[in-house]
Amino acid sequence: MTGHSVGEYAALFAAGALSLADGLELTTSRGRLMRDHCKPGAMVAVALERQTSAELAASHPGLEPAVTNGEHSQVLAGPDAVVNRVCAVLDDRGIPYERLPVDRAFHTAAMEPMLDAFGDVLARTAFTPVRTRFISSLDGRTHEPGWTPGPGHFVRHARMPVRYDAALRSVAGERPDVLLEIGPHTTLSGLARRSLPTVRALPSLYRGTGLTALFGAAAALHCAGADVRWEPFLAGTAGRRVPLPGYRFQHRPYWVGDPPRPPNPCPRQERNAL
Repeated sequence: MTGHSVGEYAALFAAGALSLADGLELTTSRGRLMRDHCKPGAMVAVALERQTSAELAASHPGLEPAVTNGEHSQVLAGPDAVVNRVCAVLDDRGIPYERLPVDRAFHTAAMEPMLDAFGDVLARTAFTPVRTRFISSLDGRTHEPGWTPGPGHFVRHARMPVRYDAALRSVAGERPDVLLEIGPHTTLSGLARRSLPTVRALPSLYRGTGLTALFGAAAALHCAGADVRWEPFLAGTAGRRVPLPGYRFQHRPYWVGDPPRPPNPCPRQERNAL
């Protein structure tokens, strides 16, 4: 189990390290403190290797690497004016980029003014051991069941760059058959497919398609051997489970052809038209 940036809070809740109430309190406090204590900034996703993006950031004072999603997927962050200048450079070089719809330079030094106050909030929070193996996107480290995150983990998580690439490498080491993204669209499953092309990565939701993706993901997990609880899927519907053969179909056609036409029992009588 892993999460991306603030999604790590949701993943830690699912892993048993946080109660729902504490998870909501931490994420809302984190956002409020970032708004109140941190200066406005901007973030831009760039199609560059990590080293190249770091060199680009070094040549623009105030710009920092904020996220590494994959081999050619980085996010840089800093003051809005600096990000504007680097976008102009990217335009000149023909390098694809996308401005992110945020107003702070998350996971950079710009977050430092809120860290002490956030640490006070964390000190009042009761953390419990994770129940399952957990991979942090802070550094890609794998934590075994029984590990308990402390306040220091979340402070570093708010300040340091996201290393989702390292988390995916650790995920690959688990040799998973299927990965399931719990989120509103396909962002993380798309990143996983690019980094782990041999692993099937499924979204649980796909924007604009209703529950189609969710049911498709559940079916794929069932076929992969997962023990899916179908009752919540069928609750309030007329749907029901039906048994199917457990063996693999051979895909051979057995359609019955058209029956032979019987001979004409009444031969046509020739008539004299005269």
